[in-house]
Parts: sequence; C-alpha cells; structure tokens
Amino acid sequence: MRRPRETARLFESDLLERCSRTHPLVPALVWGPIVAWLAWRAFAVHRLDPLVVGALGAGGLLVWTFAEYMLHRFLFHLAPRTPARRRLQFLIHGVHHEWPDDPRRLLMPPVPAAVAACLLYGLFRAALAPHWAEPFFAAFLGGYLVYDYTHLYLHLGRPR
Repeated sequence: MRRPRETARLFESDLLERCSRTHPLVPALVWGPIVAWLAWRAFAVHRLDPLVVGALGAGGLLVWTFAEYMLHRFLFHLAPRTPARRRLQFLIHGVHHEWPDDPRRLLMPPVPAAVAACLLYGLFRAALAPHWAEPFFAAFLGGYLVYDYTHLYLHLGRPR
C-alpha cells in the first residue's frame, strides 16, 4: 500500500479527527460478522427458503447499487453554493478527491456508517417483514463491502 504524501486534518477536536478516519480493515471487521449473522438468521432462525433468501439478497444488492449511485450523484457531488454547503461536501466526499491515496480516507469511518446503517435497517424493516429485512440488509451490506474494497483496490492497488 502506498503512503500518501500528505493528508487533511478535518477537525480541531482530536476525537472528531480520529473518528473521521478508518483503517482499511475496519469495515470488514465491523460489517462482515453482521452480514454473516443476518444471513445465518435467515436460515437458522427464520427458516426461510433458499430461493426467498436469494431473491431478497438480489433485491438488497440492487437497492445498494441504486442507493450508492444516488448518494454519489446527488449528495457526494452536490454543488457547493454556500460556505456551509462547501464544508459539508468537502467533509463527506471532497476530502477523498483531495487526498485520493490516503488509505484512511477512502472508506467510510464506522461511526457515520453505523448511523447510516441503523437508519437504513429501520427503513428496510418497516418496508419489509422483519424476517425478510435481515437477509435483504445482509446483501445490502455485502454489496457495500464489495464496493468499498473494490474502490480501495482501484485507488491503492495496481490494477491492469
């Protein structure tokens, strides 16, 4: 992994600054066990048919793809018309463009990711039966992990 020549300090607070970065292994260590647990529950606890789990998983991956596109298109690259909006855009995504080789700025830190995950899980649980929300969300999170690590590899690896 290449080391960045420099990086950004986003916050004066040392605590907030630490929470704004993440080691590349953290998303897999946080979300991987949750994906596995939710998938296990679909079969062992809810006794869902494998075809149902597959369909819910395909739906979760499809919704992840749509959500990532919409977030990237309309939030991460929002036009900064005011100083506050400029700062928000920089915090949520602009720092990634300024320091694209900083491995600790390429993946979403666990604190904001956990907030987003809780909100999304609640939404999926309200929209689907609770026992269907779990495999759906497992696939959604799995899609997020595949996307994140593909993104990391494209920045820091040496793809042909």
